[in-house]
Amino acid sequence: MAGRGGESGGGGREAQRVADELRARIGHLYPLHSFLPAQRALAVELGVSRDTVQRALRELVNEGWIESRRGSGSRVIKVQRIQSSTAKATRVRGQVTLAPFISEAFEQPEVTLDVYTLTSESLDAHIRLQSERIRGGFISPQRITLRMLLPDPSLPLPYPRVKEDPDDSRMRARLRAITETHTASLTGALRDLQTEGLVPSVD
Repeated sequence: MAGRGGESGGGGREAQRVADELRARIGHLYPLHSFLPAQRALAVELGVSRDTVQRALRELVNEGWIESRRGSGSRVIKVQRIQSSTAKATRVRGQVTLAPFISEAFEQPEVTLDVYTLTSESLDAHIRLQSERIRGGFISPQRITLRMLLPDPSLPLPYPRVKEDPDDSRMRARLRAITETHTASLTGALRDLQTEGLVPSVD
């Protein structure tokens, strides 16, 4: 992720890409009157700085798509007509994003996800966004099944590692902590849906 200094030249282009991605999501992933995810969550998911997300959100505010209030987040106030949620994956920074696929999956009565992930960080953001849609009554899956494959934490992964000292374990410990935090977060979010009676079956 680029730092603030590194975004001065390309920050406008980055913000434009993020704004384009958010516009594509408005109407199906973010329905009318729903709230966008927190700025930090968007920054993590889209691989940009929070400053870039803020610039993109200001653009959407100026165009009348959303309204932002300090302390209450950004809410969708206008939607565009879309063909369907099965639209092809959008691209941000040259990478295909999973949002349209996960959004489509959660619109089905039975949701089955088979995922391989390094840390589950992005998946956590996606799952929490779908939880918000379920709580808002926009979608109502009856069964959610998630099977997730993560690297064995005892394996000596080739990265991340300290360049000058490959035996330094701090980077691997940080990766493990990120993985444990987000894995617990997303599984907790799914369990809460079942506990609250919003989704009858969660596995």
